[in-house]
Amino acid sequence: YERLREDIGAGRYEPDTKLRIEELCKTYKIGASPMREALSRLAEGNFVISEPQRGYWVAPISLAEYQDLINQRLNLETSALVDSIEHGDVEWEATVVAAYHRLARAHAQLADGTPDSFTAWAREDRAVHLATIANCSSPWLKRFCHLILNQLARYHRQRYLSGVAPGDQTDQEHARFMRAVVERDAEKAATLLKKHVRAVARRLATDHLPASP
Repeated sequence: YERLREDIGAGRYEPDTKLRIEELCKTYKIGASPMREALSRLAEGNFVISEPQRGYWVAPISLAEYQDLINQRLNLETSALVDSIEHGDVEWEATVVAAYHRLARAHAQLADGTPDSFTAWAREDRAVHLATIANCSSPWLKRFCHLILNQLARYHRQRYLSGVAPGDQTDQEHARFMRAVVERDAEKAATLLKKHVRAVARRLATDHLPASP
């Protein structure tokens, strides 16, 4: 499940691609029953769609869904972040700082211009945001944030493949955001997170997406 979800997010399987169980079993070296179970779980998270008697497809993407995901991320991740900062401790802070350090190193590698460098950067970007909300007291809130970030990864990957890569502005936004988090300034961190998320959405220029699935 995890490997297939990551591969969908990384663009190995394009939106609307037919997922053939026999081929997937060979690729992931696993039996048909656990593969069907993984696909069913992915369908529950809207990474995959299924049709009785017809099989599974990678879920489509659309401008309407992207905008919805951005709006919900702004609502949910901001709340999780504030709660996490309020419950933060030294171990949490160390984890956040380490995650940001890995992201900064991955950003420096983006100059290579390869899909692998972006995959590494995207992985560390997600890790930073998950680290900042790790001390949130609501497991459900964190779970929803995880799901939204995983879904957004599909859209961001599509834009990278179209030639839109994270630039210095994204790097600077992350740096300011992380300073506020480490300083335990929840209000400032929440404001910077919202600005960052909105700015990324603008830079992605998602007018290439279909209006609806």
